[in-house]
Amino acid sequence: MNALAQFKAFMFYDDFEVGQRFESKEKLVTQEDISTFAQLSGDLNRLHIDPSYAKNTNFKGTIAHGVFTISLALGLWHSLELTNESVVAFVELDQATFRLPVYPGDRIRLLSEVVSKRELKSSRDAGLVTWKDRVMDMRNGSEVLDFERTFILKKNQNGVQES
Repeated sequence: MNALAQFKAFMFYDDFEVGQRFESKEKLVTQEDISTFAQLSGDLNRLHIDPSYAKNTNFKGTIAHGVFTISLALGLWHSLELTNESVVAFVELDQATFRLPVYPGDRIRLLSEVVSKRELKSSRDAGLVTWKDRVMDMRNGSEVLDFERTFILKKNQNGVQES
């Protein structure tokens, strides 16, 4: 499916098809966001929180933590409200590649494509869906991060598509 999927409010395992694509809204990354993440995670590397230090590095300024960028991507997925009612578990993050740094002031967007789905052997009520996620810097259209993630999603027990 080449076009972005037209989706309804909530989707279940049954509703996803390989090739479906989804796009989030933009998220402005701020220095305050980065500093808050540093405090919460305990990763107080000066590259993330000290502009005077960071301007003398190869990055020429502070950058977001890679794991913070993954967290933002998951938040952007959540903001689409597609699987908020159907997710059972986040079971895998794979093949994460940090391509470019994310700076304060960057606006990022998540592009997601369903790359696989399969029934769960252990449950008739749920299945696995895997997405290829790409985080884009909307300032210049560059891909800053890509990864695959897999969720266990409930099946639609009503047999009726949600609207």
